[in-house]
Amino acid sequence: ILPRVRETGVFENASALNQVAANEYQGNAGISSHVEDIECFGADLATLSLVEPVELTLSPAGQRPGSAGADHGNWIKVLLEPRSLLILQGESRYRYQHGIRRTRTVPLPGGGSRLRRDDYRRVSLTFRELLPTRRMLDSGLADPPQERSLRHRQMHGW
Repeated sequence: ILPRVRETGVFENASALNQVAANEYQGNAGISSHVEDIECFGADLATLSLVEPVELTLSPAGQRPGSAGADHGNWIKVLLEPRSLLILQGESRYRYQHGIRRTRTVPLPGGGSRLRRDDYRRVSLTFRELLPTRRMLDSGLADPPQERSLRHRQMHGW
C-alpha cells in the first residue's frame, strides 16, 4: 500500500511520509470535527478508507455544529467509499475541519443508503508526516522512563 500512496505524488519526498495511523470504526462510531495539529503534522494528509463506506464532513475551521449537530448549510459532505483515498492539503487541510458524524445511515450514490448497525465496520489508514519536533521527547516535559516507572509503583502500592 505504501508504494502506491507514494506514487500519488501527494507527499513531496520520502521523509514527508513517516507515519501511518490505523483506526477501526464500528457501529455508528465517528470522530469529532478537527484540524490536524499543525505543530505535529506536515502539510499533506492522505486517508485510505477500507471495508465500508462512510460520509466525511468538512466544515469551516472553528465552526461549531448547530443545535443537535445540525448542518449550518455550508458543510461539504464527501462519500468515502472502500478503497478511496482522501487527500487533504492546502485550503482543505488548514481552513476546514473534518470529521465523521455518528449517523445511522450513509447515503450512497443512486439514492440508496447503508445502515450503520452493530455489524458495520470501517478501517482507515492515515498517511502523514510527523514533524521532527514531535518525534523527540523533551526531558523537561516528561519524566525519564525510570522515574515514571518508580512513581507508578509508588502510586499503585508495588
